[in-house]
Amino acid sequence: MNFVKAETLVQEITADGKVRDIITERVKSAAEKAAEAKEEAIRNLPEFKRDRGEGKTLAEQLADKESQFQEEEASKPKEYNVHTIDEAEYEHYQSIEEADRRRRGEPGFAAPPG
Repeated sequence: MNFVKAETLVQEITADGKVRDIITERVKSAAEKAAEAKEEAIRNLPEFKRDRGEGKTLAEQLADKESQFQEEEASKPKEYNVHTIDEAEYEHYQSIEEADRRRRGEPGFAAPPG
């Protein structure tokens, strides 16, 4: 015999091996009815209600935040990393180019005597 809140379930096995369920509804007392009415009134208060379906799940919130972040990144103007060459770096590149020309023996470049 299994007891639940509103009814009693009795399972009988007949001679031919079949299971027969007998469900009898439990009679509630006046005190139980009053307690249920009070509990239902409390559950219907706004601070105890759950908003189902109105809020988003954490996964949905994170997905929205990620898509919003990607949209912001796409809408930002591209910042190009422009590297300026100072005088010391220019001289370094010039000396590399001169050494390359010497090695190739290009005309228009006076090779040092020797």
